[in-house]
Amino acid sequence: MTNSGMEVKLRKRRRLSSINGFTYSSSYNYKQWRLPRAEQLKLEEQWYNATRTRHLSYDKHFYFFDLKRFPENEVAWINMVRDPIDRFISYFYYKRLKLLKSEIPMAYSYYELQLDDCTPKGDPECLPRPGDIMALQLTFFCGQHPHCRIVGNRWALQQAKANVLKSYPVIGLAEDVQASLYLFEHYFPEFFKNRFKIQNGSGDEKINTRPEIFSPNVSANTRSLLRNSLEDDIEFYDFVRQRFYTQFTAVTELKRGTTGNLTQDNT
Repeated sequence: MTNSGMEVKLRKRRRLSSINGFTYSSSYNYKQWRLPRAEQLKLEEQWYNATRTRHLSYDKHFYFFDLKRFPENEVAWINMVRDPIDRFISYFYYKRLKLLKSEIPMAYSYYELQLDDCTPKGDPECLPRPGDIMALQLTFFCGQHPHCRIVGNRWALQQAKANVLKSYPVIGLAEDVQASLYLFEHYFPEFFKNRFKIQNGSGDEKINTRPEIFSPNVSANTRSLLRNSLEDDIEFYDFVRQRFYTQFTAVTELKRGTTGNLTQDNT
């Protein structure tokens, strides 16, 4: 998912693939989020053939879709989420940075546009309204259906939640990278074991670093307007966040209990 902190996890997976002996594959096409059914089937066939001899970890930005080629529970989806307001702000300026780097000619006013100026005016790019078509955070979990991209569509929100419970054993938080890696290692040991062998320094990670001109401070008023506008995305984020910390507590207690039992057995 774009601007959610996934690059942190992907950098580690690339390095862990050689240590843990799994295949790591990444798509170079990060722009096609909606996939035609033919493309979905093509991806499934590639995954199926690649997993005949060893585990496969594959990453690409696209909306969730149901898998038909694999038996149930043989494929696990994984992702990270981010505070929707921070994500929206980040993506607003990220688009401008990408265009600047690509040297696509655009009016200077496009690069100069600030959220604090355009959000109070209700500019569609700056302040989503119910019925607008937009790739929200929940869209990536809702799926390929056109309704998944409609701002304020309650069906999309419920579908995203249902897909999380059905297909995502765990979803990480960009604001808590270390706890996310801890849970990834528990749920996906074949991919994330030995993660401490590649830990650098304190283990703190910076999410989506970019020049300050494209990471300005945003006023409390703008954030308040966005909070009202992104109500469904925030509800989805809170749902995932609550599930995350419930899992974290359960796994921590489980491991603490296991360690305690081992200590008692050795006495």
